[in-house]
Amino acid sequence: ADVEIQTSIRRGQLSFPNPRLVKISTPYLKGGVLFDDFQKHYGGDSPDVLVWKASSALMNPSLTPERLERLKRLDPQRYSREYEAEFSDDLSAFLPWEWVNDAVEEGRHELPPRENVRYLAAVDPSGGGRDAFTLSIVHGEGERSEPLVVQDLIRGWSRRGGESPELVGVVEEIAGLCKTYRVRTVVGDRYAAGWVRQAFEKAGITYRASKLDKSAAYLEALPLFSQGRIRLLDHPQQTRELQCLERRTRAGGK
Repeated sequence: ADVEIQTSIRRGQLSFPNPRLVKISTPYLKGGVLFDDFQKHYGGDSPDVLVWKASSALMNPSLTPERLERLKRLDPQRYSREYEAEFSDDLSAFLPWEWVNDAVEEGRHELPPRENVRYLAAVDPSGGGRDAFTLSIVHGEGERSEPLVVQDLIRGWSRRGGESPELVGVVEEIAGLCKTYRVRTVVGDRYAAGWVRQAFEKAGITYRASKLDKSAAYLEALPLFSQGRIRLLDHPQQTRELQCLERRTRAGGK
């Protein structure tokens, strides 16, 4: 993720007396480190960050108005992004930035377990790549026909340097958190390796494979965001990843 790359660069700059991090790019979707900088610092008086936003016409006077107008006629949506430096509500964005932003309860980082509340837990095991091993615990409120989904806890275990997290230890930690919320079953990817199920069983937790693949699960979550029926914790990485999700049509049109 772009935020992890930025974090690594900043860590490497610590030994320099006057480091500067320069980020130059064409705007894309309303998400990621560039959009975060734009939202927080553009037009403001920040002592740490200067955001410069300018059109191609300003930065490259050799481009004639006639040529730019032709490009605009050919593809107005991409012209706005590529030549006017506007962040895009692109059709490829799965969730509009505003939907995700509205779903986040600012300042709420975790909710403690409550009596008489039924909690559900889902995990996304790390496949051995750069992805984190993640856990989320939620509960439902309101009418059964149109429940409000409330996120209570989120955790992630990522690589540190080149080393993967100690996976058995992660499962044991997840099991402890689940038991705090009286959860004895977690739902996860049906393609998880056999050791994942065995590790959870050994820790006293049943691992149940989801009936939906990730694409179908995202589609089922879409109405929760569009109808304002989900409340997420204030977790910057989760927010950023949701805002950066993109639609990709697979073979068969799905």
